[in-house]
Amino acid sequence: MNFLKKIKHIGIITSAVVLTFTSCKKEFFDINDNPNSPKTVKLSEVLPTAQLAIGHAIGSDLKIAGGLWSQYWAQDFAASQYKSYDQYNISADAQRQAWNLLYADALTDLNYVIKLGTAEAKPNYVAIATILKAYNFQVLTDAYGNVPFSEAGKGDEGIFSPKYDDQKDVYNGIIAMLKDGISQIDLTSAVHPEADDFIYHGDMHLWLKFANTTLLKIYLRISQVDPAKAQAGLAELKAKGAEFIDEGETAKIDYYTAGGNTNPLYASYVALSTTRNIVANSTGIKAFTKLSDDRLSKLYTPAGNSFVGIPSGYLGVPNTGGIATPPTSLSYASAITGAMPASESATAPVIFIADYESYFLQAEADARGWGVGSGTAEQLYNDGIALSYEFLGLAADTTTSYANYINHPEVKYSTQTDKLQAIFFQKWYAMCGLQNFEAWTEGRRTGYIEANMGLSHLDNKFFTKSITGISNDLPARMLYPLSEVTRNEKFPGQKQLGDKVWWAK
Repeated sequence: MNFLKKIKHIGIITSAVVLTFTSCKKEFFDINDNPNSPKTVKLSEVLPTAQLAIGHAIGSDLKIAGGLWSQYWAQDFAASQYKSYDQYNISADAQRQAWNLLYADALTDLNYVIKLGTAEAKPNYVAIATILKAYNFQVLTDAYGNVPFSEAGKGDEGIFSPKYDDQKDVYNGIIAMLKDGISQIDLTSAVHPEADDFIYHGDMHLWLKFANTTLLKIYLRISQVDPAKAQAGLAELKAKGAEFIDEGETAKIDYYTAGGNTNPLYASYVALSTTRNIVANSTGIKAFTKLSDDRLSKLYTPAGNSFVGIPSGYLGVPNTGGIATPPTSLSYASAITGAMPASESATAPVIFIADYESYFLQAEADARGWGVGSGTAEQLYNDGIALSYEFLGLAADTTTSYANYINHPEVKYSTQTDKLQAIFFQKWYAMCGLQNFEAWTEGRRTGYIEANMGLSHLDNKFFTKSITGISNDLPARMLYPLSEVTRNEKFPGQKQLGDKVWWAK
């Protein structure tokens, strides 16, 4: 692993506008129809707005659902804000905001950046927007399955009811889009974003690594349904010597305490002084406790002197006393001194792809015999755990508990019978409270959350037997919003929460 200097934080533009339209609405920047609109909106104003829209989607609604469905969090039995999520009984409009943010806001803005960046001969803007557009579509299709892709965002062409493409075709399109974005990168050009790029501040080498890591993730996601394509894609990455996100290169948006610049979950949950809803899930607490994992105290606030969680969908009053919660008072900004990076604190980041995630992905590729890097699966696995520790402000060297952790009988890579399961479990631990949507998505892909996490997991979903369309499993997808049902003439029909997406095990 290579240590890099930390990139200086850049303040977030407080005037960034986020609008909420459906995927079949006309594009936001239809400047010819509104005489009050400026002739041209600058690239430096639109790119950060697109990034914030994606960050808001994965850092708020999708994070809440992912946290509950990954067994990290549970709904406080004394409140009810997320009760429908916790009991796997959400309505069709539960994820409307996420859909709107990703389609109407992010996609519209990214298309505008690509169009204007091409006209102004600024390929690095085009590259970033194209890469983020692919990332945006992957979040959408991973959440909903078949989605509008080939006709999406074409309101200026008169397409207000875009057709739904099969998820396999969407994935193929995303792969092509990422390769196109990579081809646009000009590492030698002095023309690139700076403060207007909230993720990498115009560092095009890091954007190249981000694109490669996204491709790596995509190929592994389809590894169980199209292994030949996955293997060929990974071989292509290896042949060209692709670099991936390394230590300290986590793709994220940082937030600040100033009004309008706070973490999106904080803004909707803590800053409004609402009733406490999110508490610790017993699965999460048991998992970290079982392995004497020091990350427990960084990801949960104890109730008194102990960590206690409750099962998903709990309908009664627990007899174990107080319930632990995700931390709410300490900020990510002070994580390097040992403080907790609270999931819903004002300054908590929204992570797109983490450095530890990159290492676990590389470890999985090597474990499957499709290695893309120079390290062995065991080295990459241990480094992924180390990076998770470091991200939370915990030292990861031979003098700390990290050394004991990686040699724990249930963690030590060389002693694990199922290497892929071991890699997924450690990714699940690392993503707790930080990348909830991605953790739930990976759980659906591998089936390992359903495989019990080595705990008494079925107790956490006893009630689902009575929920239509989900049997006794965890939720397998999001439901399409009502706006699509009522407005998109090509809407193919609503799915059930238990209907698996194409790549799921």
